[in-house]
Amino acid sequence: MNTIEKANILYHHRQWLQHEITSERKVGWVDERSQQERFQVLASIDDLTGQVVMDLGCGLGDLKPFLSKRFSNMIYLGIDLLPEFINSAQHRFRNEKDTSFIQADFTVDGLPEVDYVMACGSLSYQTENELYLYQSIDKMYDCARKGVAFNLLNEETYPSTPIVRSYNKYEVLGYCLRLANRAEMKIGYLEDDFTVWMYK
Repeated sequence: MNTIEKANILYHHRQWLQHEITSERKVGWVDERSQQERFQVLASIDDLTGQVVMDLGCGLGDLKPFLSKRFSNMIYLGIDLLPEFINSAQHRFRNEKDTSFIQADFTVDGLPEVDYVMACGSLSYQTENELYLYQSIDKMYDCARKGVAFNLLNEETYPSTPIVRSYNKYEVLGYCLRLANRAEMKIGYLEDDFTVWMYK
């Protein structure tokens, strides 16, 4: 993903952050229900009790309380490109233990080794780099000790736009099956979305 593409992402998110009211709208989701449905499928990858979870493209950190309500003793690390998101998340969760946020570009910066890596919506941005998605999957899988969960837009029902790109779910699953010891695809929870779980 080049500098202009990243600047375009930052521009759109800053517009949403400035003009939208709710947390999920500020990070680009249509409504809370669709955000929560995606979270539920991601979180169902395994029992995350006592695990270290890294959230790539964490936005305002909405996944953190969702996971904390379901799993105890979890360590959460959120990473996002937008400084405003990280500043807001750090303030929002300043009193939460085992919770941290880092402003970084996960496509180029080094990532720590964790138990599980999750990406909710953050792999769907448009880029001229046809290998972007697969390079990102490789990087997530490399730093996960146990598993990876991510979602994408389904090209069968959601056409690509100038901002986001949709994908062929079978091509993505096929790639993940070649890389991982085990991979599963989840569909049906939302019309325009699919999720992949990958295991070490």
